[in-house]
Amino acid sequence: MEPISYITASIGTISNTFIRKEIIYLRKLGMEILLFGIRKSGEMGVDDSGLADETIYLYPLNILAIITANIQFCLSRPSAYFKTLIRALFNEETNILNHIKVIYHFFTSSYFAAIIKNKKIAHIHAHFPNSAATVAMYAASLSGITYSVTLHSAGTHKVRSMAALRQKVSYAKFLICISEYTMNYYDNLFNCKSKTFIVHCGIDLDIYEKNRKQSVFRSGQKLQLICIGRFEEKKGFGYAIEACRQLAEEAVDFELVMIGSGSLSEPLKKMADLYGLGQKIKFMGSCSGNVVAHQLANSDICLVPSVKADSGEEEGIPVVIMEAMAVGVFVIATRHSGIPEIVRDNDTGLLVPERDPNAIVKAIKLFNEDDTLRNRCIENGRLLVREEFDIKKNAMAKKKIFERHI
Repeated sequence: MEPISYITASIGTISNTFIRKEIIYLRKLGMEILLFGIRKSGEMGVDDSGLADETIYLYPLNILAIITANIQFCLSRPSAYFKTLIRALFNEETNILNHIKVIYHFFTSSYFAAIIKNKKIAHIHAHFPNSAATVAMYAASLSGITYSVTLHSAGTHKVRSMAALRQKVSYAKFLICISEYTMNYYDNLFNCKSKTFIVHCGIDLDIYEKNRKQSVFRSGQKLQLICIGRFEEKKGFGYAIEACRQLAEEAVDFELVMIGSGSLSEPLKKMADLYGLGQKIKFMGSCSGNVVAHQLANSDICLVPSVKADSGEEEGIPVVIMEAMAVGVFVIATRHSGIPEIVRDNDTGLLVPERDPNAIVKAIKLFNEDDTLRNRCIENGRLLVREEFDIKKNAMAKKKIFERHI
């Protein structure tokens, strides 16, 4: 198979750990992959794979290289160049800033397109339909190859970073969605199901089997709760803290560990202090994969209170659910986006409505009281993750898609 390129906004972030794992396993399957990124991550000590260091970044901008590349494509491939330029100039964005941003990405994409042409890359694959996908779309058009996009979250048509979304979906050779919910969401917007494939995100089960939870929870003992993820609106972590306030008022013995960082870090900490939960909620910040696995193995319940954000943005299927189930931790999550495809109510975990701390409390009490439910969900969750969310299986599925459609 000819080499392909992967492009992300920033491959070195904690939230993109699963992408790095995917690339590693695709390479183990024999795929040759060149890595591009928009900019380096500011998160230090997150990537131990070395992939971020080998990635070619757009920023800081090399203005001379960008100008040279535009001139070269204008002269060597004038038809493709001006056709792509016209598409950029007349993009669908009515917001003037977004409109200009899309045009800007056309001109900067020539830098990657020149490298792609020189390296004889056959296809570009973008993770997320953000600026990386815009650059992929124009770089592919300039260099005369195809591109594809993995679509993770739903609700993105209102998010400013998703400018020219219709164009990116329309011109893609194929799309990969991480859930049926995501596929149906985009199909309703753009009628694109015929070129869409579902491939779940996956985890390395070997890592989590080594950290499998050893202790068995007994009704009435201290509850160890955990929340893991970016501290952003769609994660809904404030509702987990609200639920903890109710647990404290009812004298339920518990501790909540919160792992992550983001724009809501300080507001969430202030919220916990305001409710007098400073001794019961532990904020650990961003942590390495080993620390996360260790904390999960010492937890009883993983809370995933995701919500639809005011921007319209939604989750895909949070990887933390797969991790928790693989380790043997019970999951309580909201009935949100693609989550019910992995958290099957009363079968692999418990589902609650969005923005409903009372329902979270009831689910926690049910876990505490019902041994049969607890054991059934933990075992079924482990089996489901092994069957459908094994990164080795899913990397192979993705490789086959690339082989058949490039």
